[in-house]
Amino acid sequence: MNQVIRIVNFVKRSALNTRLFKLLCEDSGSDHICLLYHTEVRWLSRGNTTRRLFELRDVLLAFFKEKEHDFQKDLEDEEFISRLAYLSDIFGALNHLNLSFQGPDCTVTEFISKLGGFVQKLDLWMKNVESKHYGMFELLTTLEREPTDEFDQEIVHHLFLLKTELKHYFPDVTCCAYVANPFSVDPADLPVGTGEQEELIDIQADETAKTKHKECSPLNFWMSMASPYPTLARHAVPQLLIFPSTWKVQRNISKGHSILEKVKLIPSAIIT
Repeated sequence: MNQVIRIVNFVKRSALNTRLFKLLCEDSGSDHICLLYHTEVRWLSRGNTTRRLFELRDVLLAFFKEKEHDFQKDLEDEEFISRLAYLSDIFGALNHLNLSFQGPDCTVTEFISKLGGFVQKLDLWMKNVESKHYGMFELLTTLEREPTDEFDQEIVHHLFLLKTELKHYFPDVTCCAYVANPFSVDPADLPVGTGEQEELIDIQADETAKTKHKECSPLNFWMSMASPYPTLARHAVPQLLIFPSTWKVQRNISKGHSILEKVKLIPSAIIT
């Protein structure tokens, strides 16, 4: 990744290099005419940066040959290109996972299930790579050169480390089984003596509740059930109030900044 950043910075930091590279892209009929910066603050940019570099690798190679720069050795190195393709694929998968956590109706139950599904994919991908199957990596499969055994081991090790990090930062957590859908849970699976079993039986027989569940978000549904089914709602609502990601916080902060900017534009005479 460090070498990728160096290549991008070399082209982007000079206005002349940027213009020359743009002309070269246009002459070669490339779909893109510029590289993308990567910033550590927004790690999602890694996937976009590496993919753009991979897609423009031939143009970049011609550019660095004209410059007689050492970066041409990297772009002629099949091992480097293979690593670049793999990084683009895995960062793309992480980007897709992260974006799926965003949105006004995303809940912690969805977060847990999607994260669990991604961890299972990592296990599957490790087995596939060990069996020399790379179909899950879109860009890696476009290369004529098949990954070496050593590179396979690197991929498996990287996927294992990624899984370990995800399990470390997001340890196994449990939610009430009925939070997402109380109509698909067996009352016998709930704790005895808490009142949850009895209320779950009642709500599953409640046709009005079934209709409301189809029409509302999980949080709004359980808020409306607080009166008829207080025990179930008391357990479900706090879990649904958990922010599954920082998306809502960031969106509300942006709205706050927008409101402040508009207030600043109002003449003081009108405010007073």
